[in-house]
Amino acid sequence: MIPFTALGAVKGITHFNDNMTVVLDFLYFTFRYIPFWSIPIMIICMQFGYIFWSKEVRWVAKVFFSGAGVAFLFLVYYVIAGSPERSAQWLDDAVRGIQ
Repeated sequence: MIPFTALGAVKGITHFNDNMTVVLDFLYFTFRYIPFWSIPIMIICMQFGYIFWSKEVRWVAKVFFSGAGVAFLFLVYYVIAGSPERSAQWLDDAVRGIQ
């Protein structure tokens, strides 16, 4: 277990494997809770995309609509995976396949 200071900074990471463990733990956490960040991002991006589209600033609207599309793809991945554990497990399998 990695000790944390009161400020939240990670102490004691001395080599590459510890750094990768922190990164992978963050990715697993992110993939496990996709609906909690994906749905709000979709709503916010669609709303700002609509606002900029109605103001005829098309390129900014397309950026926001693209962000909503990426969030939607993450949500589709989560639904296909079927559960929080399986979505993180599929990510783990993909990472271990690369290593």
